[in-house]
Amino acid sequence: MNLGQLDPENEEFLKKYKEMGYSTKTQLANEAIAYLRLRKKEQLRMKWRADAFAQIADTKPDLVFEALDGEDFVYKAR
Repeated sequence: MNLGQLDPENEEFLKKYKEMGYSTKTQLANEAIAYLRLRKKEQLRMKWRADAFAQIADTKPDLVFEALDGEDFVYKAR
């Protein structure tokens, strides 16, 4: 596998792939990339959530249920 120019620190880490229980550098790289993809997905989800909360920050969400009263909770026998 040709990854191009890696930082010396990362190159040293890759050289220890057998010590970490991987039979090839490719196995180590695949697991590292899968983890990185998961982290990026989590970061995008956190950003989306923060944006969603910012969007409703100036609204009055406590008024959503204001129109509900006793008639809205009627028991219906089947």
